[in-house]
Amino acid sequence: PPCGPPGAAEDAQRNLSGIDPLVGHKEAMEAEAVQSRDDTYAIDADGVVRVRDAAGFLVLYDSAVEDLSRVCSEMLQVGTYYLQNYPDDRSVPDRVTILLDLYEHEATFYESLKSSVDVLFEAYEHCYSPDEQSRLAQELTTCIAKRPLVDLTKPYFAESYKAHIASLQLQGTLLREVITGQMLEERMYRNTTVVRNHGIPVHDRFGFPEEIYQPATHDELLGGCPPYTCVPGGLPVGALDLFMSVGGVGSVMDVLRSVSRELCFVHNLGSGRNNSAVTALQTAVLQQAIVEWKLLMEEEDLTEDMGKKFGMIGRRPYANSFLIDDPFAVEKVIDQSETQIAFDQEDEMRRKRVNAEKGKHGRKPAAEVKTILDEQQHLDAMVQAHLNVIEGVINRKQILDSVYET
Repeated sequence: PPCGPPGAAEDAQRNLSGIDPLVGHKEAMEAEAVQSRDDTYAIDADGVVRVRDAAGFLVLYDSAVEDLSRVCSEMLQVGTYYLQNYPDDRSVPDRVTILLDLYEHEATFYESLKSSVDVLFEAYEHCYSPDEQSRLAQELTTCIAKRPLVDLTKPYFAESYKAHIASLQLQGTLLREVITGQMLEERMYRNTTVVRNHGIPVHDRFGFPEEIYQPATHDELLGGCPPYTCVPGGLPVGALDLFMSVGGVGSVMDVLRSVSRELCFVHNLGSGRNNSAVTALQTAVLQQAIVEWKLLMEEEDLTEDMGKKFGMIGRRPYANSFLIDDPFAVEKVIDQSETQIAFDQEDEMRRKRVNAEKGKHGRKPAAEVKTILDEQQHLDAMVQAHLNVIEGVINRKQILDSVYET
């Protein structure tokens, strides 16, 4: 007789056959294979960062201790330099005060740097593309290794630290606004698109954008797990939510570096000369970037409000957006275009056969009429329909780029 709990033989047979077991959403999310293996950190009431591993234990890595040792060594070098170049020979500099200032400015520097690291890590966690994720990983590593530019020509190091801290705070503000705006916009767009096309069978929606967790309306997408926040102050999302737009944070960093590098070349600030001017220039670039981003958001809000104002009453957000924003509508356009192109191709072939028959019997063929099919067309109607839609997407992007430039 069979031994073991009921259904054990069937489960064993399914495992041997390579078929996935039948489990519910809650059981799947609670399975050991999907448990988090990443560290998390929190900030306690005293402002101290506590890092815990996946098991919940407090951890401190050897690399963090080594980094701290290198930072302390650099701090001593900076302090020693200013001690040796103390301007007043009639008094003795206060070594303890200088060391205290170094520690305070270093702590503030890393506190400001943490805001940028948090955004880059959040983008890395929710990124959809592996290539974009690798790019964000490099940006994250570069950001963590950043050190302040101390201008040794200044009377004291505090001025250089304060300027660099201000620049980092602006960078963190810009990146936070960008990633929050992108994630909220993509969430609304994808959820609205799915709701608008809920009548389409599930198997026909394969490959199209899926819904994203949204508080109070999409709790079922959590799979029984609480909302996931990978960093303090981040946007709560579902454990399995991925965003296609957060990879653009890496592009923002590229643009900032490119603009700063170009301006440094124009103003001859390279080769480590005049670090204060370089920091001031980077701060000015970040200030202008924040202004441009806010203006862009205001323009999009005005455009959406105008669409709602002139649209039909009671329509949902994005209902008045471009047709090409809805992938399901684009698919319908492709299907209808394919039908029309196939019909036009058959009609063209029939017209040519009629003209050929008239030529054989000595009658004058019908006058040639130039049609759209006289242009270079693909023989497969489906391929041609996709080519037409791709051309429409490219034209729309070029028009929008021109509008933003204007």
